[in-house]
Amino acid sequence: MSETIMLFTILILSSAKLTLIHEKYNLKTKTSIERNEYSFANSQDGFVALSKKITVLQKNEPKRECLFDLSEEEGGYLGKLTRIEKKPVPKSLYELSDLCRN
Repeated sequence: MSETIMLFTILILSSAKLTLIHEKYNLKTKTSIERNEYSFANSQDGFVALSKKITVLQKNEPKRECLFDLSEEEGGYLGKLTRIEKKPVPKSLYELSDLCRN
């Protein structure tokens, strides 16, 4: 079993914008090794680009994906496809990323 896991937190920020937070996390020491943030359009092309980015970053490591809808407006590619609970916007987007660890 791998000691690390790749955490991918997808945030629907608006009908126009998606954010991907990628974290390489050590399960044994419970520490973050690396964390990066990427922005994409909330469109079919943007979602395809986001999916490709996840594939490149994941390599052969196990992964966990989380999805949060922070948008206050309807629409956008992912907004139409998902039925998820809306979350209030936190002080830091990394607070939501931290929830993906559990």
